[in-house]
Amino acid sequence: MGRSKDIWIEHQHHQAAAVMGMAKREMERNAPSSKRSCSPPQTRGSAVAPAALIPPVKSWTFLDARSESGIKSIPVTYQRSLIVLSIQDVLSPFEPSSFVEESTRKTITLRLNKEWDAAVDCFEACILHEAASRSEEFFGRPLGEEAVREMYKPISKKTGDYPRNMRVKLNTAGPYAARYWAADKTRLDPPGTMAGVSLNVRVSLRALWIGDDAWGVVADCTDLQVVEQGPEECPF
Repeated sequence: MGRSKDIWIEHQHHQAAAVMGMAKREMERNAPSSKRSCSPPQTRGSAVAPAALIPPVKSWTFLDARSESGIKSIPVTYQRSLIVLSIQDVLSPFEPSSFVEESTRKTITLRLNKEWDAAVDCFEACILHEAASRSEEFFGRPLGEEAVREMYKPISKKTGDYPRNMRVKLNTAGPYAARYWAADKTRLDPPGTMAGVSLNVRVSLRALWIGDDAWGVVADCTDLQVVEQGPEECPF
């Protein structure tokens, strides 16, 4: 895809995040009162996946699709909650970036430990299978698994023996702005640099985004706990 379409999809990611918030509020309104009163409190209403575990795709709920500017968004949940991955001891090798410099929605690269390899590989294979088996519902036309695979834009990449990199979105402002935390669980301001910072993170898998010739998963980094910051260079 060209640069202009990447910018278009990046904008739609933000719209999908807003849709997910509306879907969550709708589920809360429709939940039986007994469930609302006895459910344990959870941060941002999410079910956290334990380390090295992504909830099985076959158990996800795909909510009603919304369309805008030619892109379809399909919010996803697991057991009536947001799907949140709790990932420990990752490295941010680079600064977050975006095609439009002033954009408040950036892409951050997270370098994962190898314990996540099997879980992510399984997730990628399962989401491809699910999309192919529901292609008429998702894409509006029958597609084979190979065609679905060619259109898919994965959120992670692993090359040879090098660590897997996961690329997710990071909101720097607005209602979905990422939160930063210290090791003692107190709030922090965003670090001056993110390059070389070791982190524990929470990544929310919010929705599928589907275009004419591409599709993928909306993945937002919602919380970052700073474990160790990289050395800062003296400006003099």
